[in-house]
Amino acid sequence: MGYKINSTIRELLFVMNNTGTGVTGLTNVDFVKALYKNGVSTAEVVTVTEEGDGYYWVTFIPLALGQYAWIVTQATYQPEGWFDYHLVNTNDVDDVKDDTEDIIIDTTAIIVDTTAIQADLTTIGGNVDTINTNVDTINSNVSTLLTYTLRVLGLSQENTYMDTTTFDSNNNMTSMRLRIYSVAGSVGTASDVLATYTITSTFNVDSELQTYKMVKS
Repeated sequence: MGYKINSTIRELLFVMNNTGTGVTGLTNVDFVKALYKNGVSTAEVVTVTEEGDGYYWVTFIPLALGQYAWIVTQATYQPEGWFDYHLVNTNDVDDVKDDTEDIIIDTTAIIVDTTAIQADLTTIGGNVDTINTNVDTINSNVSTLLTYTLRVLGLSQENTYMDTTTFDSNNNMTSMRLRIYSVAGSVGTASDVLATYTITSTFNVDSELQTYKMVKS
């Protein structure tokens, strides 16, 4: 606890006998007192006076700033002694309290620009919407790319099925259906069809291929 310079410091002691009963009738001379400031013995006078019922006051007046420590012993009842320390400065605790009570916060000077905050939040919300839109676009592009990749794999004869064929009189195949599948186990069925193509071709009298056309359905 802090104390003010040149003000009285008081601490209450209790002196008791070996039965726990308070000892009365002691005077200042019955006690041995010592006082230190910042670890060095100092000249301020420590006095012990009786309060009653075994209680005694230890008092002194600090004359300088610093850390004070006192030790009081009583040869018969408390030879190991009592001690305490006090920080002495220019203001005591009550002065500090009074000073803080004088502090006035001008709440009218505190202005929260809610309009600007709302505008910032709106901007942030717009940016989030833009990010979400971009993510959706990326996802769509990835999905499209995956579809095209599977179709390329199919056209390179991976997971494909050809049926509904027709032939001319020379056994040249003039048309057929080509289906590409995304799942190998579904090839030849109506499930997981990725794309369907109609292929037509023409031949001359010598069965030489003249035209070849493949159209995605």
